[in-house]
Amino acid sequence: MAFIVYFFFIIAIFSFGLYDNIYSFALAICALCIFLLLYALIRKERVIFPVFLFPIPFFYLFPLFFHVETTQGTIDQTIVWISCIAFITLFLFTENKQDVITWMSWTVIVATYVILARMISFPDFILSVSQEVSGLGKRLSGFFQYPNAFASLLGSLLLFHLGYAVKEKKQTVSLLHRCAILPLWTLFLLTESRGAWVIFFLVWLFSFYVVPKHQHFMYTTLSVFSFIGGTIIYALMTINGDIHFSFFAACMLIFFILLIWMWEKKGVDTKFPTVRSLHTFPSSLFTIAILLIADLYFKGLIYRMLPVTLQRRLSFDMGTLTERILYWQDAWKEWESFIWTGLGGKAWKIIMYRVQSFPYLSSELHNSYLNLIVEIGVIGTLYVLFLIFYASQNLWKQRAIELVPFIFLILHAVIEFTFSFPVLIMLTIMLAISGMNKSHAFKFTSIQTTFSFFIFTMCIILCFLFIKAEQTFAAIQYASTKEEARALTIKAMKQNKWNTTYVLFAVENKLLSVKEEQHALENALTYEPNHSLLLFYAGKNAEKQRNIEQAAIYYEQSLATDRFDINKYTFLIDFYLKRAEEGKLDKIHLWREKAKKIEKQMEKLQQQGKKERWNDQRNFLK
Repeated sequence: MAFIVYFFFIIAIFSFGLYDNIYSFALAICALCIFLLLYALIRKERVIFPVFLFPIPFFYLFPLFFHVETTQGTIDQTIVWISCIAFITLFLFTENKQDVITWMSWTVIVATYVILARMISFPDFILSVSQEVSGLGKRLSGFFQYPNAFASLLGSLLLFHLGYAVKEKKQTVSLLHRCAILPLWTLFLLTESRGAWVIFFLVWLFSFYVVPKHQHFMYTTLSVFSFIGGTIIYALMTINGDIHFSFFAACMLIFFILLIWMWEKKGVDTKFPTVRSLHTFPSSLFTIAILLIADLYFKGLIYRMLPVTLQRRLSFDMGTLTERILYWQDAWKEWESFIWTGLGGKAWKIIMYRVQSFPYLSSELHNSYLNLIVEIGVIGTLYVLFLIFYASQNLWKQRAIELVPFIFLILHAVIEFTFSFPVLIMLTIMLAISGMNKSHAFKFTSIQTTFSFFIFTMCIILCFLFIKAEQTFAAIQYASTKEEARALTIKAMKQNKWNTTYVLFAVENKLLSVKEEQHALENALTYEPNHSLLLFYAGKNAEKQRNIEQAAIYYEQSLATDRFDINKYTFLIDFYLKRAEEGKLDKIHLWREKAKKIEKQMEKLQQQGKKERWNDQRNFLK
């Protein structure tokens, strides 16, 4: 069972990272769970299931009874959470839970260094970015194609290994943990995620209250040694202005690991003194941290000893944090519409265009908890926070090492969209369960068992239908004629009526008649009523049918749901002026006034943008 859990976690990294293929993963893991539960029931064995996670998928489905921004996104998020429940069910069946996390961690480490050594290639593993958000100009984005999310994974694994490096009694397993710290720290630096670095340091200080005080000397020494050694390897890997695991860097990594092995062999651990107070190391290190921050701010001795790329990245520029705060403020503009039940899964990807205060492109809120409020409302979010509090309390009572990486993931979610990556949701729950006693597991009654079969079966059916539709849609690229492409598109639309991508493809490639197009767009708008592009094409369709009044309504709604699309402004102004030229005398003035109003609105926003010096990511001011 441990190997199956390990296998699915590694597959999940690819399914939810590179390919975002939730359906195949969810179908496979839910089917496996059904067989496992049947096998356990036939043998009359005890069944353990994470029933505390059951309400979350239903919090996502509940907004469907009121209003959702995207039906497909809501169902997709429900599938994600059901697949997480299935994964955690398998995890609960494993005995050595910490070992499973250790295997996963080492797989991530080895695979990452193999790719950085350029033995194999992986798309967007390293992102080229501007010097504003990177000291090197390149950031390690890893298997998620996003540096901050990969930093969340690496930081949590780093803290996990740090804790077990001093707690583990078995010498071989302890050595595995100690050897993992140094390469993980190097990768953590390569992500250049300043928010993750700050949270990591704060949680590392907190970890001294979890690690027994008689191990504080060893814990500090091991940490500092790994941090310094990892930073040296980082400098060697970036010395040529690129990220490359060179032969010299590999030799240095092996040298440091040999030192750790010698440390373990000679039993240096037993020679460390024991501190009397639990607060000695945290308070001392906090004081040192204040001095270090002052040194970095005033560019002192330690600052000058760092690699140049780290010097550039360790600036005190707060631009990215300021942008995040603006995202959060924008989200609260719509609070009345989502405060209780939410607007369904992936709602922010739709509403961001109508509420954004400046033309940004980020389709994520960079705050997992605020995103939860938008999607499942305050009621659902309070339940999630209750689970977090409950897990934290139990882990703290037992002084479980897993509490430290768990807290890191929970805190990093405040400034990042950590929970948008199902792998990180799984890891967070795995850490919580791994550190708890068996008494906190939940036994299944017959009613709960039946309920689990129901949600897994529902997930399998939905995934099967969606996969069929995706396969049909993918076959369009091999169509030899337009009629064949049209037939396949219509078939995909029938197989999954909630996926508006198929409708947009059909409209953009003119595969439907005017009446068919109208019906398809109206149907799509019932599932995504505020989709700006769907509204725009609905306006074009109405215009084709000479329904000018209805076309104007659609165009205005399209602009209202995407207020920083310069092309929509110019198009709507031209549309109104054209209607003024062609229209009746009694409506010429009306059309011209509408054109002037839109033009003034556009000019006002452009003047505001130039005055406030917006970060114009959508070229609205040009």
